Amino acid sequence: MIIKNCRIFYARLVPERPYGRYNEDNPTWELQIRTNDPRQKTEWEEAGLNCKLMIHKKGEQEGEPLLDEEGLKQWRVNLKKKSKKANGDPSPPVEVVNGFKKAIDASTLGNGSVCNIRLFQREYTDKVTKEKKLASILMGVQVLHHVIYEPIFEEFDNEGQTTVEDATDNRSDTDDTATDTENTHDATDDTADKSSRIKL
Repeated sequence: MIIKNCRIFYARLVPERPYGRYNEDNPTWELQIRTNDPRQKTEWEEAGLNCKLMIHKKGEQEGEPLLDEEGLKQWRVNLKKKSKKANGDPSPPVEVVNGFKKAIDASTLGNGSVCNIRLFQREYTDKVTKEKKLASILMGVQVLHHVIYEPIFEEFDNEGQTTVEDATDNRSDTDDTATDTENTHDATDDTADKSSRIKL
């Protein structure tokens, strides 16, 4: 099944880096799709997707709709794929291609990119309620409008093994070590958002 023209956010689709914050044993590839179009929301619901109205989680507007840049209500759907099968074998990663169906670097997908989303759907029985439900598993992404994500901070290269050496602590209590307070700052004051530019 393919749902078309979806704006995506928070894409974590790099094959070797599935997201493990909520499940370290079986991390997932995932993304969020959003729409401010009630007709598209209806299409998603008719396809079996669980659309949720985006709301403010805290502050004076807590519980009120979180409006987009156009001042419209927006709905979201979170989609994912586990990196391991039920038997523990690795799952193939989510396919990421451009409009010509050529593979592209999944790490470059920035917020606001517009994509077609390929899903695999299957029924399952809820273990608690015993109700029949429909699971939608993320299988592929075709990028139609590519907003390039560029990390603010440069990442370390993989330098391989770290060497370890025992050393005698020859520091004395009178060691004159100064702390340069003028050139330090609290890292929590920095806000690192996805820096993006539109690929024409």
